[in-house]
Amino acid sequence: MDKAPLVRLTLGIFSFIRTPLFTGKTNQSHFIFPLLEAESVAEEIFKTLYSGYGRTIYMPGIMPFLAVFVTKHSELLQAVTSMLTSEI
Repeated sequence: MDKAPLVRLTLGIFSFIRTPLFTGKTNQSHFIFPLLEAESVAEEIFKTLYSGYGRTIYMPGIMPFLAVFVTKHSELLQAVTSMLTSEI
């Protein structure tokens, strides 16, 4: 790391992005996973890259909380998912 002081890491965690390849039909809640416009995602990436600093871009703003929840409760989510899929 010390031999590459100008290397920056940027990570993007997004919900669904409206593009020509994606029609916008999901089975997810639009409150938690809204359909993002490509221009707003590109603007955030542009601002981050040209700031000179690396960061994690969460879009929409609820994504950090979802990431923490999934990380802390992954076993619970796996159990619920397996219960739901076994009933089908």
